[in-house]
Amino acid sequence: MKKRFKMTQMIASLLTGVVLVGCAGGTGGGAVQAGGDAPAAQTVTWRFAGFYPQNMHNSRSMTLFADYINERSDTLQIQTFYNAILGSELELGESVVAGTIEMVQVGTSFQAFLPNVQFNETPFLFHGYDDAHLIMNDPRYFDLIMRGWEDLGVIPVRIDPNGFRVISSRFPAYSMADLEGLRLRVPNIPQFLQMADALGTAFIALPLPEVFTALEQGVADAQENFLFNTYASGFYELQNYIIETNHMLSTSTWMINADAYNALSPQDQQLISEAAALANEYVWQALRGGLTDIIDHMEASGITFITPDDSFSSDMREAMVDVWGWYHEVNPDAAELFELVEYIRAGN
Repeated sequence: MKKRFKMTQMIASLLTGVVLVGCAGGTGGGAVQAGGDAPAAQTVTWRFAGFYPQNMHNSRSMTLFADYINERSDTLQIQTFYNAILGSELELGESVVAGTIEMVQVGTSFQAFLPNVQFNETPFLFHGYDDAHLIMNDPRYFDLIMRGWEDLGVIPVRIDPNGFRVISSRFPAYSMADLEGLRLRVPNIPQFLQMADALGTAFIALPLPEVFTALEQGVADAQENFLFNTYASGFYELQNYIIETNHMLSTSTWMINADAYNALSPQDQQLISEAAALANEYVWQALRGGLTDIIDHMEASGITFITPDDSFSSDMREAMVDVWGWYHEVNPDAAELFELVEYIRAGN
């Protein structure tokens, strides 16, 4: 593997919107004679694979990223794949590590490679989108979340918010008592299982492709997800209520195979920085301003939105004390992560 450039600078530029030129790496894919004088680099085509439907904001940001580069580079072209066409979320993570796919968008399942990634979805960690933007776009937070990436042969590009998770349900819920025994589908991921148990639900762990059928057949009464996914996947069609618990902020991470990146010209590396910063801001703006149409559509279809009152919200947060304690037990970086969040939140 070629010597890696100074990745910290590159990461910082992606998260703050400041563009830096890559410091190492060659041209992409050899050279041919152009006009008989100067050599011209061959065009390299990257596959950029994600697992969300193409109409979701996360996937649209992939399209924005690819279009930006494809319009400006003669030596790098990005081909996008959505909806897990090239593999499941975990398979995409394995593929970018192995180098069989150059670039991927992965979610919490990437914690199989980088355990700190799961911290993004700590229950009730963030206090709204502005708070999350402040913390997640801080290079110190990014570096700590991605601790260990150097050993994987990948480059973490950015963290995107998918959206705060809510509960869609056949039944209303106005208090913790209403959650007791609710057959709630959650992903088979440790902190989700811990959270669902702390809320008193009769949780069911199922992969995402099985959720619609589980709701349709009555195996599950409810599911928790970010609103975009609840809408795009059609889960709301089988439900009556959205309980706006906002209990977790789901995130996704863009990763690039390091060998593929280091083989690019400095000009193409800079285009990646520019395009990634642009796409990241698009996602934040989409979340802040793009939920109204979805909510209107759901309400028109008969969905009732329930906003927990202060008592309900407080009870849910208090129930997470044991979950946070569990996280301290299983992750040696937990104390450092929690402390950094409060440090950044305080304006440092």
